[in-house]
Amino acid sequence: MYNLGTYGCGAFRPIREGSATGYSRPGAALQREASSVTSSIGFYASQTDQGALDNFAASLGLRLVSPTLGQPVNSAELGPFCFLTAVEESDLHPYGLPPVRLTDALDPMLGYMRSYFKSPYLVCGHIQYSDDVRVLAQATRPYYSKLSGWIKAKWTRLPGGGFYIGDEAQRLVEAGAQLVNALPGTYEFQRIEVPASKSR
Repeated sequence: MYNLGTYGCGAFRPIREGSATGYSRPGAALQREASSVTSSIGFYASQTDQGALDNFAASLGLRLVSPTLGQPVNSAELGPFCFLTAVEESDLHPYGLPPVRLTDALDPMLGYMRSYFKSPYLVCGHIQYSDDVRVLAQATRPYYSKLSGWIKAKWTRLPGGGFYIGDEAQRLVEAGAQLVNALPGTYEFQRIEVPASKSR
């Protein structure tokens, strides 16, 4: 039996004119849509399962990119979040001071939280697509559809939610691994009491 917890799993600047990436609007700043949709697919994967998903992403022309420009992508155990993109690093649009941070609001990227196993915990991952910026969403939506389709075709959907589990991950659970949203001890939570407002 699987025990699934509740999963809850800036500024814009103009895109360079003449960009070779095919998604820029020369001379115009990217604008967020008034109404946007975010889609995600959650999953539990062993190192082998995760490697198979990464290889499928690479076969589509996608690569892993750190949220900080010029930094290597950590192993999933050390830092599971990164982006998936088909854009070359030299064509990305970092922001901040200094401009080294990356975001899917400026470039066509999918949020990618990789799953991993750290005994006895199997930590969930997800792929996230957003259409906040329509011109970027047009580039990322086909990739999200293919990746989520691969997960749905290859892995098993867990009961009680929209999560999927890889074959080896399922064997780990059968051997006693616990499904968690985040590795215990990595985050601190504080309960805040909010007083009820008085009716007038």
